[in-house]
Amino acid sequence: MERKCSILHFFNKIPEFPETYTEKNSIRFSELLCPSLGKLKVTLQICYKIDFEWLMNQYRIQHVDSLPITIVGGEESRFEEYIEENSYTQITYYSPNMERGIHHSKIGIYLYEDDSLRVAVSTANLYQDDWDTRNQA
Repeated sequence: MERKCSILHFFNKIPEFPETYTEKNSIRFSELLCPSLGKLKVTLQICYKIDFEWLMNQYRIQHVDSLPITIVGGEESRFEEYIEENSYTQITYYSPNMERGIHHSKIGIYLYEDDSLRVAVSTANLYQDDWDTRNQA
């Protein structure tokens, strides 16, 4: 089966600048998880700086917070504690070996039930300040 590939460029919707909400190529993070894009099966988030609470709220907004989520990020003990405290059994967390350096990737990979795949590469970390105050590319 032949698969089509397309590349789209988006910018963040910035609450301080209402005009960004009417731009056709502006999105909020939670919109990447929207069921209108397809029925998600599993997601992978790769990012060093993560506000776990904010991230899980984005999944809750779209009612996909019970799906399997794999996260590759920094500050391992803090995330593992958060996952355990909140009983997030659907989350698998990995921390890269920091002895070899720190990664600054900001990638989301979204696998859908029809086996299609969406990859989002961002300049925004996974926390509210980056997504709400900066117009990322």
